Amino acid sequence: MSETKKKLTFLQWLDNFWYYHKWKVVIGILLILALWAGITFYNDNLKRAEDTEDLCVMTVFSTRVTPEEIDLDERLKDGLKDIDKDGEIGVVYTAHYIADPVKTQEDKMAQAQFSNDLEHCWGDIMLFDKTSIGIYKKKDIFEPIDKYVDLTQIPEDAIVYRGDVPVAVRLTNSQIIRDMKFFTDDIYVSVMFIPEDADEKLLASRENAKIAIEKLLVQSDIEIEEEK
Repeated sequence: MSETKKKLTFLQWLDNFWYYHKWKVVIGILLILALWAGITFYNDNLKRAEDTEDLCVMTVFSTRVTPEEIDLDERLKDGLKDIDKDGEIGVVYTAHYIADPVKTQEDKMAQAQFSNDLEHCWGDIMLFDKTSIGIYKKKDIFEPIDKYVDLTQIPEDAIVYRGDVPVAVRLTNSQIIRDMKFFTDDIYVSVMFIPEDADEKLLASRENAKIAIEKLLVQSDIEIEEEK
């Protein structure tokens, strides 16, 4: 049997391989094409959004959340700078569902889209739930949060560190999160890293991030009313 295999020509081997594995090859090619088409479509949409945005909010949750549930544009607009001078304040966002552990092809595509956003620095504010911040807090994807937040006003147990660098703050009792009736109030806010080749528009949008985070940190007075 082994001698027969050694005598196979390349075309004979290829014909034999195709006979036994053709469906695996076809499915693999289709999955690669679907992934490529999805990322291409996603990039095109992001490019169109980048042309009109003044602030980009990225959410990274371990629970599925639709863009409709992340009603942040009107809540964060006031006070932001009109970076592109088009007379309007554009707040855009993208929602990422990151499963842990990764099990399906959809999970892999979601991670690929998130990695693609990071590669293109498409995001100013990043919002994580408790599970996701636990996964990504050790990654080098954050600006030091103390450049955007006065940490002396934040309880120590609400600050998340990467080593000794503060990278995120828990939005405990945030008025905006409460108003949205979100699926959890255990949300953490951070700022995406600034690349060395950052242009003026990106730097300006990070300044808008600082303004928006101040709004997100405004506390609800519900607990005070309940105590009275």
